[in-house]
Amino acid sequence: MAASLERRVWEPLVDDAYCNESGVPEILGVTGAFMGAALIAVALRFYVRIRMLKIVGGADDYIMLTAAIMGVGTFICIVGETTWGMGRHNKCIPPEYGAMQVIEQYETCD
Repeated sequence: MAASLERRVWEPLVDDAYCNESGVPEILGVTGAFMGAALIAVALRFYVRIRMLKIVGGADDYIMLTAAIMGVGTFICIVGETTWGMGRHNKCIPPEYGAMQVIEQYETCD
């Protein structure tokens, strides 16, 4: 009875080559590139509005700024998800990462 209650050490169910595969660099590279492009677009928009047109402060400016801030927040959540297993095979993610992975996905999706 006591042997069945003791905590077991988790080991991946598959080989090391399979578990060492990771899509994290691609995920962070693509999302980072698009995040950077979006921030450059917003910065250029504000540059034109402030320097050239001298008209800033409309509702559309605040909406763009809010969207950019939310985009940065989403990117931060994606970085957090990769910390807890996103981009790796499910069989290779330790069970104790499961709760944090669900929390990160919930924060990103809502």
